[in-house]
This record gives sequence, structure tokens and C-alpha cells, in this order.
Amino acid sequence: MDVAARLHVASLRLLVEQGILERRFTLAEVGSVLARVRRRGKPGVARLARVLDDLGPGGGVPGTELEHLLDEVIALAGIQRPVPQHPLPSQRGRVGFVDRLWPEAKLIAEADGRRWHDRRQQMRADADRTLEAQALGYETSRLHWEHLRHDPHGTAALLRAIYLQRVAMFT
Repeated sequence: MDVAARLHVASLRLLVEQGILERRFTLAEVGSVLARVRRRGKPGVARLARVLDDLGPGGGVPGTELEHLLDEVIALAGIQRPVPQHPLPSQRGRVGFVDRLWPEAKLIAEADGRRWHDRRQQMRADADRTLEAQALGYETSRLHWEHLRHDPHGTAALLRAIYLQRVAMFT
């Protein structure tokens, strides 16, 4: 947080990305710190929140109820465990992470909640990220809080069908 108060957003984003790539911390840990210290007027909060919005779509921060629900649905689906917080597949160098990725199926699962996706700008960024991944043959399944919370079995069945279909394409 101290660094976030002193750096420009672009520099802060690069610093956070580098720390994640070097495995010094996770996006979840950064999000947890932000959640713990966030208060109106605290220097750096808005900048760090913006960086998290850019890097972490969906629930944004692993460990949230939304991502726990996503993991529960994946477990219900009975499919292979995905890679969490995988770098975004991109041929144009777009940076960021996807919530869950199955490399063998070229399948991405994004957990979308209103907290992170109620703004038009974020919806546009999500669409751009989806297009970047599609250009490399990846499919993105966007699972909303309502899917995960209110119909976990139905959502798991659909996710399983998508996963098996995608695996069959690449084996």
C-alpha cells in the first residue's frame, strides 16, 4: 500500500505483475491486503484497486466467496483441476490473469461478480481479453455469481460438457 501511494498506475501495475511472475506474492495476497486496509481517503487505495481491476477479472481475488463457489462447481463437475490465476493467453502481449485455465482443453473459466463487472469499461476490458484468448484457440466460459450460487449442479453439468467437448478437440 505504501508503494501504491507513490507510484503512477502504470508503474504500479508493472510492479504487481512482476511480483506475481516472480512468485513473490499472489494476486490473492495483494487483494487481501487491499481489503484489509481499504478506507476512504487512504493513499494508494484507488490506484491499487484499479490495478486489481485490470489484472483480476471475475471475483478478482482468489479466496473470495465467488472463487470458492467457482472451485466448488469445478469439483462438482468432476473434471481435472484447472490452473488458477494463469497468465492471460494473448498474441498481442495483453497482460493479466484468468481465474481458471485448463491447458489441455484450451478452456478458461471466469467467475464474474457485480463487484468487479458492473462498469461498462470493465465489461469492455473483459470482451477484449476474451478476444485475445480466442485468437489463440481458447474458449472462455463466464460464470456469474447467480450461476455458481443458485444452480451449482446445473452449472457443473454444463461446465463438464464444455470441458469434455474441448478435451476431445485437442486429443
